[in-house]
Amino acid sequence: MAMAQVCPQADFLQDTTPLEAASSTSYSQEQDPGPIVHPNALEIAMSRLFTRLEDLNRNFTDQDIEDIKDILFKAGKKDWSVRPRTYAVLRMIGKVDLMDAFVEQNLFDIKFPYVSLTIPLIVKNIGLRLKFLQNQKLVLTDAKDMESGAHAHLAVDAGSHFVTFRLLGRGAFGDVERVGSNLSLKDYARKWIIRRKKFDSSEANEIAFRNKVGHLKKFSHQHLVKYIGSYTDPRFFGLLILPIADCDLREYLSRDPFPESDLNHLRHFYGYITSAVTYLHRNACRHKDLKPGNILVRRGEVYVTDFGLALDWSEATKSVTEGPPGTVSIVYAAPEVMKEEPRGSSSSM
Repeated sequence: MAMAQVCPQADFLQDTTPLEAASSTSYSQEQDPGPIVHPNALEIAMSRLFTRLEDLNRNFTDQDIEDIKDILFKAGKKDWSVRPRTYAVLRMIGKVDLMDAFVEQNLFDIKFPYVSLTIPLIVKNIGLRLKFLQNQKLVLTDAKDMESGAHAHLAVDAGSHFVTFRLLGRGAFGDVERVGSNLSLKDYARKWIIRRKKFDSSEANEIAFRNKVGHLKKFSHQHLVKYIGSYTDPRFFGLLILPIADCDLREYLSRDPFPESDLNHLRHFYGYITSAVTYLHRNACRHKDLKPGNILVRRGEVYVTDFGLALDWSEATKSVTEGPPGTVSIVYAAPEVMKEEPRGSSSSM
């Protein structure tokens, strides 16, 4: 993208030693590389970037946010670099001096969008608070991104973008509804979670949910639900999923009398479910809560859903889990899970 050229990386590296230049290409949570640029480099780089954005007269793109993050990191502002949207808003209202206060209060960009009652009190002046609310809209992703695989940060309630048809179910991670999009006119299953109730203002829990969405984005299998998009609005986290199920396997099997015509479908279900679970394991992921309620049925096909407890082995050092299992279904959990013993991929079966 053209915006990638805005970030003046040469300015950062021309005055550094080879060791410092090498350290700027990677980031470690445990080791702070420290400042690696001359004192004015941060302001020079940011002035170029924000001047270009003003000339373009548009909202920030994901690439713009990445450029801000990159500049801050290379300037030795590690704590600022993980809050690029916060920095952008504060710079636009002329209050970059409040960045350290946001850091001290452990406020990350995941807190966006703010409303008048949730803006930190460190933004004291009423006029500044109004400017903060107005300018945050420039760093929030457009609503149409909800249906294109991106995560949308919405400044207003997402309800205006959907028509709710009916409740599909309630689970450990929130309600699921059938909704229609006012943007695309397509129907989706939408899982939504009340942020304050579910996460109790915990940054770690909110980030964990974002990781869950990340898991869903990675997978593509004919018998796994498909991640479509997600959003954060002032009250909710939302996740759009396809297909929309007729029922789950628990309801499907509980029909009495059970239609003989559907017996043939059952013969295939075992293979389909096994194929989906095998795909997860081959892609370094365990479901960890596989049960009839997490298997959807639609037009004679089955789809495994709810990867909220999945462990991504690609980010772990071993494929064995130890300790408390978290939220599980006692009836379907493997013995080693309930005993909190070391367990691997066979526990999914």
